[in-house]
Formats: sequence, structure tokens, C-alpha cells
Amino acid sequence: MANLSRQIAILIIAASSLSRVAEANPPRAFVGHTNWVFRVEFSPNSKYLASASFDKTAKLWDVQTGKALLSLEHAHRVRGVAFSPDGKFLATCTDFSAHLWSVPEGKELGQFTPSVRVGAISYTPDGKTIAIGGGVLYESGSVWLWQPNENKVHLVVDTLDRVALSLDFSPDGESLAVGDGEGFVSIWNVANRKRTFTTKRFGYSVNDVQYSADGNTLVICAADLHFWDVSQKKLRVDIDRNAPGFGVAFSADGQHVAWAGTHVLFGAAKSGRAEVFDLKNGTPQGFIPYTGLTLYDVTFSPDGQFVALTGVNKNVIVSQVPEKFRGPKESDKPKAVE
Repeated sequence: MANLSRQIAILIIAASSLSRVAEANPPRAFVGHTNWVFRVEFSPNSKYLASASFDKTAKLWDVQTGKALLSLEHAHRVRGVAFSPDGKFLATCTDFSAHLWSVPEGKELGQFTPSVRVGAISYTPDGKTIAIGGGVLYESGSVWLWQPNENKVHLVVDTLDRVALSLDFSPDGESLAVGDGEGFVSIWNVANRKRTFTTKRFGYSVNDVQYSADGNTLVICAADLHFWDVSQKKLRVDIDRNAPGFGVAFSADGQHVAWAGTHVLFGAAKSGRAEVFDLKNGTPQGFIPYTGLTLYDVTFSPDGQFVALTGVNKNVIVSQVPEKFRGPKESDKPKAVE
């Protein structure tokens, strides 16, 4: 009981700090979607923001102005967006297909349509391959590796116990983490396309997985938030949320994790918000408010300046990141020796 009271006190103090930041730098609403916005991602240079919506569009926004530069039309609900590491391309996935677009022109460069539903998309660190996850709900899952430049598609696995809902590559590109609808995360060797490990069951659909920049931690977003030690193959931190979680993101400094989901108080859903935790030990650091019952995704800009939230209110909310969650300034970074 004492430990719980201490955590609540820490959360209240941190939340107060974040509130003061929000008052000084009010959030901006990027308006244009007409249905829920499910996923959002900043470009590597932090200039653009891409959003995936159930209104069958993906939009490309100018981060500084909040203006929609492109509205990419699809035949079905858009469930995911992923920028290539160089920022020149944007991959999108709908319920039934994956697409590749040029940035910022918005020209469609390729399309892949698997035989089952699609639920997730992710780029390899080298930018040559796009992973696409999907499957048959409550039956089986599949993951494909799509190489648009070579017009090749490789089936990584079709023996998942449940549909693949989330994907992320390790920083070295050698492993692929797959979160499924049954609550497991499986790790696959990309080169030989074989499963190397499966975590314990987390009791709820794994809606998002994210590797830390050093590859040592895999953050798992299910009903609760979990920090998995990759080398030790065991749970390092377990944060009880007792509420559906839909997205996670690392801050630019790599020291904090934001969790997007529904805030539950005394058993009833109250509001959506992004809660922030310390990566080392899972200590609550505060939260980033969101106007809406359910928050689907959260992402930080690579330059550490902005955080974007999205969910059921049809808008993308962009706020300035509190100073303590930002990465080092350019002036603080070590200079290259010539």
C-alpha cells in the first residue's frame, strides 16, 4: 500500500510539471481526417508527420505549420504508416493491402495484396525491405517481407497461432519481433526466417512492440506495459495498467517510454492519455493529455521537439515535448574529429 501511494505521489508531481509545459506551449490539432486515426509517425528528419485513418486515407502533414500536404486515398481503412529510414518513402497498409509512396510527392510506387487481412507494417533499418503482418482473425497469422525495388515478396512465417498485429525490427535488422492476437511475442531470424524465441503469454492482444535503440529492451504493449530483456529472454519490468493499450514509443533521448491507451479509474474508462515511464525501472514520469476516450498511438519526433497523439477524436494532436524527455541538443553532441 505504501509503495502504491508513493507511485501515485510521483505521478501527481510529474503530471503537474507536464501541465505547466502544456500551458506554456498549448497542443495543436491537425484537422482533416473524418474517422478514427489509428497510427501516426514522424519522418526521420522530423519535418513531416504521417497519419493512418479509418477514413481510408493516409495524410502527410507539415509539422511546423500543421498543414496537410498530401491525402493518400486507399480502398480500405488504413491501419499503419512507416517511413523509410532515409525519409524518401512512406509505406502504408490497409485491411487488405500494402502500398509504397514517394515523399513528399505522393506518387504510388508499388502495391502488395496478400490473401489475408493486413494489420501492421514496418521498415527494415537498411530501408530495403518492408515487413507486413496480418492473418485470419482467431485462426492464424502471416508475415511477409516485401522488397519493392526488386519486386519480391518472401513469406516469413504462416504458422503464427494468431493474427500478427504488431511488428518491429531490431536495430541491427537481424531479428523481427511479432506481436499477435493471442498475447504472445515471437522473435524471428530475418535471414533464415525461423522462429528463435517466443515470450510468455501476456493475456491480451499485443497491439504494439518496439525495440530500444540499443536493442537491449523490447517494449510490449498489451493490457499492461512490459519491458522485456532481449539478451536474458525474460521480463525486466512489468507495469500494471489494467486497461487496453494500443501504442508505445520511445522518447528521442531513449530513456523514456510513452504508453497510449485508455485511462481507467475505479473500473470505468475515463479518458485517453499517453503515460510516460522511465525505461530503466518503469517509474511513472507523468502523462501527456488527450481529448478523447481512447488514445490509439503516440510517437516522438526524432529531433526530440514534438510528440504526436492520435485516437478516436479524428484529429492528430501535436505538442511540444517537455525538456526532460528531449534528446541532446546539437550543440551538446560530441563533435567529429577531423
